[in-house]
Amino acid sequence: MEYFFKFEVSFFMKIFLTMKKLLFLQLLILANTGAFAQSWLPVGATWHYDQTVADSATGNFYTSFYKMTVIKDTLISGDEYKIVERNMGSCDLRPVRVFLKESSNILTMLNDDMISVDTLINLNKNVGDSWVIRPSSLFPNDSIVVTVLGKGQKIINGDTLEAMKISTSSDNWHFSQSDSIVEKIGFYPGFFFPQYKSCDFMTGLLRCYEDVHLGVFETGIRNYCEEEIVVGIQSSENPLSFFPNPVLSSINIQLESNPTDYSIEIFNMEGQLILKHEPFENPCQIDFSRVQQGVYFITIQNKRTGELRCEKIVRY
Repeated sequence: MEYFFKFEVSFFMKIFLTMKKLLFLQLLILANTGAFAQSWLPVGATWHYDQTVADSATGNFYTSFYKMTVIKDTLISGDEYKIVERNMGSCDLRPVRVFLKESSNILTMLNDDMISVDTLINLNKNVGDSWVIRPSSLFPNDSIVVTVLGKGQKIINGDTLEAMKISTSSDNWHFSQSDSIVEKIGFYPGFFFPQYKSCDFMTGLLRCYEDVHLGVFETGIRNYCEEEIVVGIQSSENPLSFFPNPVLSSINIQLESNPTDYSIEIFNMEGQLILKHEPFENPCQIDFSRVQQGVYFITIQNKRTGELRCEKIVRY
């Protein structure tokens, strides 16, 4: 009897140890395949973006940061959502709190009517497929079409994440641009929530993403996540006449006096000079057809008086 008891204990102990080893191997395999890092929207996940801001006190334009964070889980009509809290940008049509849900690599958002559901990201789509991000109630005639151009993977901090190359376009607003989508991170390097109308060009690129699984991922757009850099371009309380704005191919500027008195320079959001123009007619016309989409600053200086004026312009 004693021998049988020892045999029985030894037999079950071996089974226990074998099961423990198998469980450990399964966990190790999952960890090595990045399975733990695949969870979208973990509480505490934070995105840091560029944005353009005008200082109301000085009139200076500067590049600031925009941050959004997953703060907690919630139930809405029995469905589980993540609450994403954001600091509002200078041109922003989304609410401060957005409700998101991810299921099988499809990310949906509760629209601003808090009833309808809008698909933001669908990583299950194949090359050539598309989906529509429906308009908000503010702009019922606008929508954004996302088309898949390619599919693959992106390795970030040792984790392999699903990715796709896409194009986004809006027939109503007549813009089109290339972007990517990376699992967990969203639109890359673009903004997480595509805006409507010209607000797309007020929000900048992704600086950093971080969560408890992936750690901190710096895109290299900036050497920091939240600092502000003043560009230092003067603005005017009495701007000159610009039309059209936003601009597609060319812009007209109505000057106050002899056009040869003026020098016109165009800067990007980093304060870099990209074009200089010496007008010879009034109104003068500047060709924007070779300028990339985005937000720019046009400075007009009267060479005779030294007066400097600045206007913000959107190229779509």
